[in-house]
Amino acid sequence: MRAQADGFALLAVLCCLTSLGVLAASFSFGARTEMRQARWSLERSRAYYTARAGLHRTAALLREHAQDPFHAANAPWWSAESLYKDVPFGESRYSIEHDGAYGVDDEESRLNVNQATPEMLMQFPGVSTSLAEAITLFVAQKKEAESAEAAQSQSIGAGPPPEASKNVTQPIRNLAELLAVPGVTTQLLYGGQPGAPLPDGLASALTCFSSGKVNVNTARAPVLQALGLSEEQCNTLLALRAEQFPGFASVEEFQRAITGQSEKPNSNGMLQRNMKLLDVRSANFRATCTVISSRGGLDARIRARISLGEAVLYFSLFQASTAPEAG
Repeated sequence: MRAQADGFALLAVLCCLTSLGVLAASFSFGARTEMRQARWSLERSRAYYTARAGLHRTAALLREHAQDPFHAANAPWWSAESLYKDVPFGESRYSIEHDGAYGVDDEESRLNVNQATPEMLMQFPGVSTSLAEAITLFVAQKKEAESAEAAQSQSIGAGPPPEASKNVTQPIRNLAELLAVPGVTTQLLYGGQPGAPLPDGLASALTCFSSGKVNVNTARAPVLQALGLSEEQCNTLLALRAEQFPGFASVEEFQRAITGQSEKPNSNGMLQRNMKLLDVRSANFRATCTVISSRGGLDARIRARISLGEAVLYFSLFQASTAPEAG
């Protein structure tokens, strides 16, 4: 009997030890899981604030050069990899990118759809006369529909951000709105067709947030052609950029440079009409800041638009794909 009692006691002890072991393992697993979650949350927060810091550093750099006589995409402060690629910040690194390149991009390298004429839009590949007229009619109708709303906003003291009145931001505020125009397809707007004249679609040549001016030192060839330059004149300008030409210091200098180039019929007249839309500086920039972890994964990405005024600088877009958890 005593042996049997000892056996039961031993079994009870073993059961208790097993239960304690399972409980200890459970606590240990829970603690490791919480530690991993806390570490992941910390890394994500660090990446997010590193991305914010990268954009603010970039904004400070833009502000430093805001009053330069002219802005050109081959200037070191604009696209130097040493300033924008894998920049160390604390324990992290960030990169400022756009369209597969390092550095900043500007809205003034594009044509503002809010003030484009049918004649301009017809110069883009894939845009027929009827489609160009449909787009401008769509813009005009939206502008008319929003005029009453804008008047009401002004009457109650609401208004655009400081200096934003210098930008053409209405009525189209997102290029995706153009998909409501019959004939504007996703492929035409955003591209995706290899070998197409505009592989990235009209979105690579149009904007809905800019001063309305086009910077001749950064504008893409389709944009310059839409304003009246011939293909030969565009090739001449692109060749100058490839040779590290520092940029035109004035629109008059730009005009003199293209004088004498052979032109398509009436292209010179179109260019003369659009001279008021040309500039050699930019005031609205776009950039994407990414932070890649040491494990090779994307920890944070923030898209931003930075607008420069005469006395202020502000972010007119700040869109994060990842952000720290609340609390």
